[in-house]
Amino acid sequence: MQSAATLTYSKASIAGVEKLPTSTLSINNIDVELAYGYPDGTAAGIDLLMDFPDGDWNKRPSVFAGAWIYWHGVITEDAGQAACYLRYRQATSASARPIINVVTNGC
Repeated sequence: MQSAATLTYSKASIAGVEKLPTSTLSINNIDVELAYGYPDGTAAGIDLLMDFPDGDWNKRPSVFAGAWIYWHGVITEDAGQAACYLRYRQATSASARPIINVVTNGC
């Protein structure tokens, strides 16, 4: 996930869109939504760049705005105590990177 975000930012910099709050960039013929040059935290952003085996991970928008979450098993929110998840929170400014959280205390 970190590599996908970093490589996308590199392509966004070449295209000159890395400082824009929103933009779209074609990556491998797929239009990916960006926030400040990084994939945004939606199904049209980071999720298009992730390749998880079918049935291995669940996914949905996070309880946090601009964030996307992947998890194993059952989860009712992604900020709880007993959880096993990976969360991507999109960049919120031109000087900020996305925040990627890995929580394994419920795995």
